[in-house]
Amino acid sequence: MAHQCKFTLLFAAMALTLGARAADSPKEIKIGASYMTLNNIFFDPMNAAASEAAKKAGANYVVEDSRLDISRQIDGVENLVAQKVSAIILNPVDSDAIVPAVLSANKANIPVFTIDVKAKGGNVVCHITSDNVEAGHLAGEFVAQRLPQGAKVGIVDGPPISTFQQRVEGFTNAISGKLVVGAHQNALQNTPEAFTAITENLITGNPDLKAIFAVNDNAAEAAAAAIETSGRKDVWVVGVDGIPSVVKTTAQDGIIKATVGQQPGQMGQLAVEAAIRYLNGEKLPAEIKSPLKLVTKENAGSFHW
Repeated sequence: MAHQCKFTLLFAAMALTLGARAADSPKEIKIGASYMTLNNIFFDPMNAAASEAAKKAGANYVVEDSRLDISRQIDGVENLVAQKVSAIILNPVDSDAIVPAVLSANKANIPVFTIDVKAKGGNVVCHITSDNVEAGHLAGEFVAQRLPQGAKVGIVDGPPISTFQQRVEGFTNAISGKLVVGAHQNALQNTPEAFTAITENLITGNPDLKAIFAVNDNAAEAAAAAIETSGRKDVWVVGVDGIPSVVKTTAQDGIIKATVGQQPGQMGQLAVEAAIRYLNGEKLPAEIKSPLKLVTKENAGSFHW
């Protein structure tokens, strides 16, 4: 009996030790990410850098591709919630329609971090972005410097997401009192086909437009293609993003004269780092911003993501 008692005490002590070690071991971090699309040269480096940052931190990383479909994105976020991820990085397809998904994550006590595009509701810990108002402002200043006072410009806009709205705000503020917005149209989808269609409408219905501000570089390329097809020689384009094909066109002094370059890879890295810092108890600012650069033919050769 004495030996049995000793063994019982020994096993009890071992169990307590193992239990203490399990309690002391750090909780596994699992970062979930939902992007509006991964079939896009802008979001590819963002996702790749986020994945690499998670790997470097020893965290798991799972990603949902929404394919520009808000219903698919909401389902994807619900899937991440069901997986009980530690945090969600969210790049909304639609700033308004995504709110129920944010609220679902809030209810599950999963912190949400938006990237590039804001959600217009729910509790978001931190927004990782470029300064989109400043991006539009830089584009507007460039256009205003190249056109005479009172010249008319067009705006090729997109679906109602915060990123586009802020860029248009910055652009219109920069040209206020200098140029006139002769036409402003919104594409219903963030696709080249939709941007091409509204550009065709703009230049057909407004023969006096001298330049077009496109809310992203996909729109800029679509607008440039529509202008080239129309035979117009007097209209040029400025975009935002700094995608490689647009930077190349800019360097060659094509129809696209400038783009405001973002740093999508850095944004992805910053988002994961912010999530991990928060999970480790650090207080974060409401926004973390990645720098911008106006890319023109003079400096296009040195710009890259």
